[in-house]
Amino acid sequence: MKKTQYIKDRLNKHRKMLEKLCALKEEREFILEKYESPRSPNISGIPGGGNGEFTETEKIVHKKLELEEKIKVASEEIADDWAELSPLCNGLEPMQTLILNLRYQYGASWKDICKQIYGRREDYDGNMDLYMKRIFKEHGRALLFLSERHST
Repeated sequence: MKKTQYIKDRLNKHRKMLEKLCALKEEREFILEKYESPRSPNISGIPGGGNGEFTETEKIVHKKLELEEKIKVASEEIADDWAELSPLCNGLEPMQTLILNLRYQYGASWKDICKQIYGRREDYDGNMDLYMKRIFKEHGRALLFLSERHST
């Protein structure tokens, strides 16, 4: 097993938690967008209730509340997990800390990280591959530092 594998796995576990939270939020947004407009009233004269089943609106409201609770719990778990991980970053170079924070605390893609750090440079568009290599190299150095710290 690689020297850095434990740290990679641990950071990726946190990133998966972020992805799960994003998926829950997307599902909630879908429900809100799809069902936010009021339904037309039932004017047929046939009562819709009384059989013990929920109406469509009640089901949607229940699902929305359920998702909001899951989002709250997931957010708390992520905050607790990051509170455990962030002290490991003490002692890293500032650029390494920034890369780890963007990638694992905020869930940014490699491309977004590269653009955030180097995107204002005049030669960015022509040298994006070079800048991406710098990002990966700093990330690798950070993983080595963290794995050495973990193994002691």
